[in-house]
Amino acid sequence: MQAFVIGLHIFFCIGIIVVVLLQAPKGEGLSSMFGGQAAQFMNRQRGLDRWLLFGTIAFGFLFAVTSFVLAVWRV
Repeated sequence: MQAFVIGLHIFFCIGIIVVVLLQAPKGEGLSSMFGGQAAQFMNRQRGLDRWLLFGTIAFGFLFAVTSFVLAVWRV
């Protein structure tokens, strides 16, 4: 059972890395504070961006759950 949870944990770890890397850069950060990019008037998420956000949240939650389970089992 522990091997199964470890396998899921590794899958969720790789999944969250891939989903985060697939997201488009938003242009927010230190450069936008100093006028590096114009303000965006329409800040709506559509299509693939919305699914990638949902995937990030789901993989993050499942990663946290498997981390907690593995910590309780003291693997």
